[in-house]
This record gives sequence, structure tokens and C-alpha cells, in this order.
Amino acid sequence: MIFFPVGKRSVMFLPFKLVGLIVGGVIAIAACIMFYQAADIRMNYTLVEARITSVETDCFIKENYKNKLVDEATQKLAYMDCSKAPAAAAKHKFEKRDIRKRAQIAYRYTSPVDANKYTGHFERNDDVEDLVVGKTVFVHAHNGEPDNSRTTKSNFFIADSGV
Repeated sequence: MIFFPVGKRSVMFLPFKLVGLIVGGVIAIAACIMFYQAADIRMNYTLVEARITSVETDCFIKENYKNKLVDEATQKLAYMDCSKAPAAAAKHKFEKRDIRKRAQIAYRYTSPVDANKYTGHFERNDDVEDLVVGKTVFVHAHNGEPDNSRTTKSNFFIADSGV
């Protein structure tokens, strides 16, 4: 018969259990927040068509969450004209693949509350090539506040928004 001390084995795996609990807790909290957002949108918003009225594109340089080009004064990402980004990347020893695009988009939609037209805004990074002036997209317009709308691209529980 083979014996081994259960108490020592349990202590040995305690750090792994703790890390697992923490990771699981963070994932559960994130899922709850996204589920709450999805429920709020389903109860208080209506999906409506909107037309993109303006797109302003610029670039920033970011290799990962730590290694990025920042503005000295603000310590925030340094946004620049995309034609200047390759030279700035080379000067600061970044690679061309670290240059990323940001688009600031304005759109007009008709509110389901009062049937008037309103303007909304959203911002996207990287996948911005298909966001052009005149394109029709879907946004969520608030059912009680005519000038309130939102987009939901980052929420996994909502797959009915085009942006």
C-alpha cells in the first residue's frame, strides 16, 4: 500500500487554485458586465439604420500594451497623419506592422422617439477600411432619449450591430 500526505499535496497546489479562481472571477465579472450591457440595449434601444457622414482617419504606433509611441506632454498615444507614421516608426525603432489606424466616425440616424434626424459618433481602431462616407450602418437608438445612440461591436452577446 502506498501512502502520501494529502495535506502537503493540497498546499503545493494552492497557488494554482488561487490563480484559477482569480482568472475565473475576472472572466465571470467581464461576462456579467457585457450581459448587463446587452440586456440594457435590448430593453432600451432600437436597432436603426444610420448613414456615415464623416470619417477622420489618423495613425498611431503601438507594438503592444507596454511598447507604444506617446505624446511627451500628455503621456497618451501620439496620433499623427498616416503619411508621417512610417518615418516616426523608423525613428523610434518600431516596425511598419506596429503602425495602426484609428477612424473617428460621425453618422446620422432617425430617432424612433420623434422621427427627427440626429448625429452620433464612434471610434474604431485597425479595421477601418470599409467605414466610408455614405455607407449605411446599424446603430442602437434610445427608446426614450432621441439624441442618444450607441454602437456595440465589442459585445459578444449582441451580434446585430454592423459597427
